[in-house]
Amino acid sequence: MIEGHRAVFAAAWNECAVVRAYLDALDGERHKALGGGARQTTGRPWCAHDSRRVHADLFAGSNLNPDGSGVAYADVSLDALEDRFVAVARHYGARRGICYAAWRAVGVDPAVLRRAGIDASK
Repeated sequence: MIEGHRAVFAAAWNECAVVRAYLDALDGERHKALGGGARQTTGRPWCAHDSRRVHADLFAGSNLNPDGSGVAYADVSLDALEDRFVAVARHYGARRGICYAAWRAVGVDPAVLRRAGIDASK
């Protein structure tokens, strides 16, 4: 494999890990606010480039879920994860065709989306 390809794959993997960690942390905060209970994963709408809504689970297969065997971000603050998310969300969303409404549907705050450069008009 060419070194340039490795760098691109590493950057994409890093973006994915950051987004999943942040969304998992948001999900955990939401469950804490509701008094805990069993974590259930629900289908989330994604907006494709052709404006169709596609249902996919943003949390499926996440190895960053503390309930799983992967990496746990229990000792990382939500603010630190949010800063990392802001740095990668715009590129990640554009590459994957994720629209503002889909980010909002999974609980990302509008202020965070503004900081990331993602607005409702696109």
